[in-house]
Formats: sequence, C-alpha cells, structure tokens
Amino acid sequence: MSSMGPMGTNPIPIDDLPGDVRKNVITQCESQACRDAKDALIILRNKIAALCSQVAAHKSLRDLYASIGGGLLAAAGAVAVGAAVSPWPFNLVLWIIVSVLGTAAAVMFALAGHEQNLMNILNSAITDRQNDFQQGVQTMLNACPEQCRGDSTLPTCP
Repeated sequence: MSSMGPMGTNPIPIDDLPGDVRKNVITQCESQACRDAKDALIILRNKIAALCSQVAAHKSLRDLYASIGGGLLAAAGAVAVGAAVSPWPFNLVLWIIVSVLGTAAAVMFALAGHEQNLMNILNSAITDRQNDFQQGVQTMLNACPEQCRGDSTLPTCP
C-alpha cells in the first residue's frame, strides 16, 4: 500500500509502473532538484522545531518571572499593612522593606515583559519559516514525482 499524496491522490507505486515510465520516475526522484527540494523541507522543519523549543523556554521563563513578581508584590502588600499599623521607627524599616520588595517585583515584571517580547520575535520567525516551508512544498511538488515526495505537512509548535 502506498501513502496518500499531498493532493489526496494515491500514487501508483514505482514498482507497478511500466518499465520506461518507472525509469523516468526514478531518474526524476534521484535528480538533484528533487533531492534539494526535499532536503530544504527537512532543514526548514528542523529550524521550525528549534524555534518552537526556544519559544517554550522563553514562555517558561516569562511565567517564572511573572510568578515571582506576583509573590513579591503580595509580600510588599502584606508588609505595607504591617508598616501602616506599626509605630515609629519600626514602620520606617517596614516601608523600606516594602520599597525593596516593590522594586524587586517591578524588575521581575520587566523581565517577564522582556521574555514575552522575545517570544513575539520568535513566533514571527516561526511564521516566516512556515511561509518558506509552504514555498518549499511547491518547489518539491514541481521537482519530484508523486511517488517520491517527502512530507509536506506544515510543521507547527506543540
């Protein structure tokens, strides 16, 4: 049994083709243009997979920084309540702690925003590589007979 082609057709297996047609198909399948087109798709698929893993890493960092920032902000709020009801000079010390916690929270939120920006840049790069992949599929469809075409499924991030 052969697999379905990209257009939903079921290509005739090479072995079932008449001798002269089979020889022509094999020659086209082994041509430099066909091999280059299939290799280009493999390279693009690998680039997209690498970019997807980078996006996942930056998402994890973004979530981590945002969580730490939220925790620091909650701690600053709790200390601020304590500072509001504490007598002088103890409340001064607590307000200093609130400012330090608030500053640290702001830094964590800034880092989370930076990670989000990096994710946006990488997602744009993924879209560009996916467009390149779709163009590469057209090149492969033109260069390779249906009996020897590679995987033309558009890669996406999990």
